[in-house]
Amino acid sequence: PLNIAYFRLLKRKYSNIVLALVRNCTNYISKKIFLLAFRATLKRSIIKENI
Repeated sequence: PLNIAYFRLLKRKYSNIVLALVRNCTNYISKKIFLLAFRATLKRSIIKENI
């Protein structure tokens, strides 16, 4: 079976980044900002210890 527990961590970290953007008066997230945030989140979440 596929272990999808690490996606929960990815979701939590991405949500934190988006909330931080919203707190800093960013009410629109462009595709570029989305991809940058997702890439940063992915690098922090999908590490050897989590897989």
